Amino acid sequence: TRPTQPIKKVKIKSKGRSSKNPSTYHPSMQESVPLLDHPSFAPSETNRICNGLDSNCYLRVNEIMFATMHNAMSTKEDNFILPNHILTMEKALAAGYRAFMLDVCDCGRLDLQFCHGVCFAGTREIINVFQNLINFLNKNSNEVVILEFQMG
Repeated sequence: TRPTQPIKKVKIKSKGRSSKNPSTYHPSMQESVPLLDHPSFAPSETNRICNGLDSNCYLRVNEIMFATMHNAMSTKEDNFILPNHILTMEKALAAGYRAFMLDVCDCGRLDLQFCHGVCFAGTREIINVFQNLINFLNKNSNEVVILEFQMG
């Protein structure tokens, strides 16, 4: 079973990984390795919430179910024609969604855009979407966001 209480002491290997489970962070291991190799990414004692739950701090990414927004860029608020969603992906992020599927298009402009198949139906600037994600992650350092790109 997974622990639900914060770990008071955790041993972190300085080199290598555990042979039993190479990338987990779990107190039952003799020597533990944080989810990310750098110690600053390990959950802190004061801020242990990871994607909404303390228990997620002990799981690998492939052990967590992520609420996912398909065609996340295609929203009514972003003025898409026949949008997939009403609210923006940034509002979905604030509501708890942590995985986003995004279509990348070459709309004949200088930079690539996010669109849903055809550019005239609506586009989002990639740099703006990424900046919003960076701002969120800077404020929520224990959160994990998954991005899946489809090239159009």
